[in-house]
Amino acid sequence: MSATLQQIFALNPVTTILDTDLLYLVNSPYTPGTDAGITGADLKSLFVLNSSLPINVARGGTGSVSFTAFSVICAGTTSTGPFKNVSGVGSAGQILTSNGAGLLPTWQTSPSSGVVNPGLINQVAYYPASGSAVSGLATAANGVLITSAGSVPSISSTLPSAVQGNITSVGTITSGVWHGTAIDETHGGTNQTTYTLGDTLYASAANTLSKLAGNITTAKQYLSQTGSGAVSAAPVWATIAGGDITGAALTKVDDTNVTLTLGGTPTTALLRAASLTLGWTGQLGLTRGGTNASLTASNGGIVWSNSTQLQILAGTATAGLALLSGSSTTPSWSSSPPITQINTQTITATGAFTYTPTTGTKYAIFELQAGGGGSGGTSGTAGQSAASGAGASGGYLKILVTGSSNLAAITGSVGVGGAAGASGNNNGGNGGDTTLVINSGTTWTASHGNGGTGQAASASVQNAANSGIANANTTGTNATLILNLPGSTGGRGFTGGASITPSMWAEGAGSHLGVSQKAINIAGINYGGGASGNVNATGSNAAGAAGAQGVVIITEFISA
Repeated sequence: MSATLQQIFALNPVTTILDTDLLYLVNSPYTPGTDAGITGADLKSLFVLNSSLPINVARGGTGSVSFTAFSVICAGTTSTGPFKNVSGVGSAGQILTSNGAGLLPTWQTSPSSGVVNPGLINQVAYYPASGSAVSGLATAANGVLITSAGSVPSISSTLPSAVQGNITSVGTITSGVWHGTAIDETHGGTNQTTYTLGDTLYASAANTLSKLAGNITTAKQYLSQTGSGAVSAAPVWATIAGGDITGAALTKVDDTNVTLTLGGTPTTALLRAASLTLGWTGQLGLTRGGTNASLTASNGGIVWSNSTQLQILAGTATAGLALLSGSSTTPSWSSSPPITQINTQTITATGAFTYTPTTGTKYAIFELQAGGGGSGGTSGTAGQSAASGAGASGGYLKILVTGSSNLAAITGSVGVGGAAGASGNNNGGNGGDTTLVINSGTTWTASHGNGGTGQAASASVQNAANSGIANANTTGTNATLILNLPGSTGGRGFTGGASITPSMWAEGAGSHLGVSQKAINIAGINYGGGASGNVNATGSNAAGAAGAQGVVIITEFISA
């Protein structure tokens, strides 16, 4: 025993035990001490509580030291407060009645009374008649409590028809799993117990449901059914044919300029009738065949295009006017009549000439080609060779002459071809200039090609003599220059000295109107070409070749 408990016994020695004292035994052995009133080796520890002090509720007591005999005890006003007596013990037949939170119950007289008649085990008590007598309701095996049409209760295994109808007709089962036989069609079921993905239920006969297997093809299909006119038929999967749909019409209302042709079967083409009303807004672009502009017609007007849209050049009241280009801008009417004929004059006679325009000529293009130079001659010595220079080609001018006064006063000259270099070491002659003077203006000159240089024979390898050079052309007045091409210098050659192997003669320069002369010591080709040079190893002197003469070619643009 702890020192504390020993102190308690020392202060309160136990000498006698009264029937009002409370004894508390603990299992630990007790060793006698100063409280000599308790002895014995087998005596348990003994605590004597003072009977005048109550044990509180928290210590397992009631918190009170006395209660009214035969009274009802209630808990206190708090969870640890002292227990309370219900006031009094009540009278015979009274019942204990709650008076609400915070108040002790009290004994009260029952508001009514009655008689419970004897009954049997498992019977349900009920009032067989109005009043206060309760009797037992006769039992029955496997029955349920029902009432008759007159509200009399009984135990029966058969439900009243009204209750049965609530279950089979309008009742709703909200939980549970049905494990009975398949419910047939006449009782709201399907009479089917298994289904495959895609199955569809249908009535195959009166009060009989069957399953149509799902469509297992890769094509989209729909339910189709065709009756006899009096009796339906089982549905099947089928594709929709055009004739299966009663179509509605597609109609149209044309615009003045835009019309629509309805192909196919427009009267039955749609599921719902529709109509197209055609109209026009905005401007039809050029890429769609339109004008991209809002135009106003003009009598005799001309349609032309700018960079984005078509335009109309208003007509003119003056007859015989020609349409004149605006050079990438608006065209206009011109008093110059249109060109209806093109004529060509070619002046080949060398020397001076006077141009006579063809009647109706409005303007003309003049091509001036000067004469080409001749090639040089060569001297000859036995065992030696010489190579002469080739002639240059004549220059070329192309000009436009307009206006009747200018066309009526044109003179000029055609240049000759350069003479061949005389036999021996002699230069070729220069070609002649081809000129044009328009209405007393300054002269247009296509300059001649110079002749090639002659060469003496030599036993050593040497280059050919210098070929003729070209000269610059000169522009004049009262005309428009179209093309200015000076002539070309003749080619270069060489000789092998004692032998002409190897050697190369100089090519004659080609003009704008011809090609170069590639053959040895031949006159210039066509008009204005230079003559080719010579290679001479004959031991005798040789002459060069002549250059080609010039020419004037006139293209006339005539309005009849």
